[in-house]
Amino acid sequence: MTMTETDRHPLGSIRVYAGFHGAPPGGEGGPGLPLVSSLRENLIHIGSKVVSAAKVHNLAIRRGTRYIDVNLSEVFRSPKKYRNTEEYRFPYLFMVQTASPSLNIDVHEQFESEVGDHDFAFVGTRVRPFTLGFIQEAGIKDIIVSDCGLQGQLPHAVLIDVAKGSRLNDIDNWRPLLYKTLRDGLPSPSLSEFTIYAHADLTREEEQRIGLNGRRFDPFVDEVPQAAEVLGINRKVYALTRDGREVVTPLNPEDIIASRPVCGMLLLPTLRMLPKTAKHKWPSLWNEQ
Repeated sequence: MTMTETDRHPLGSIRVYAGFHGAPPGGEGGPGLPLVSSLRENLIHIGSKVVSAAKVHNLAIRRGTRYIDVNLSEVFRSPKKYRNTEEYRFPYLFMVQTASPSLNIDVHEQFESEVGDHDFAFVGTRVRPFTLGFIQEAGIKDIIVSDCGLQGQLPHAVLIDVAKGSRLNDIDNWRPLLYKTLRDGLPSPSLSEFTIYAHADLTREEEQRIGLNGRRFDPFVDEVPQAAEVLGINRKVYALTRDGREVVTPLNPEDIIASRPVCGMLLLPTLRMLPKTAKHKWPSLWNEQ
């Protein structure tokens, strides 16, 4: 279960995003918004190569709210359904249409403190190997595969979910990391370097069928056996967050269909693609997308 190491992938530019969830009362927290402000005030560049930065949901940030019409995560799940919302009109289109640098980083902070210094990185089902290289350089060991977010739209994007007690919660640790990444490029590490989880955001119907309404969980601790049945998974599934809607399961090596790049990307399954049908459905799913 390895992926051949290649020379470091050179980067022409890096773009850092923050404010995906606006600025809820008390502030969004985490390094995202301060990091974007720092990068704008004190640009990181090496020759023509540059680290740029953008605040995603400016209107919600100015109003001090999480969103205006709908959580931006919902727009990524169902863009057509929310076409007439503020979240679709600006932030969603802005991120999808203009995110063209060679590496995109969306910075979040976890809501729960119980995880301690346990950071996570989210990548999409179609991810470029060098994107995993940034995760490795950041010192993160746990990857969650989910297409709900910018990383689902762009194979060269990663969502970093920073724990409250993490060293990555300090922007002084981000600036040298970004400078080194821009200067040296990124490796394409072996998948064996990480623990990889398949992920699913439950629909309200699934949430009701599983019976999670109003229940609260500790991350990666409480088993949700009904989720396996509803989603067609033949092994244990665990709650990822305390809102009772996100579930994950660790991927076995045989679940990861393409351990070597195909068309310059890795193909990693989500929770609903597991387990026994994944090997048969991957080629058709890939061709349809």
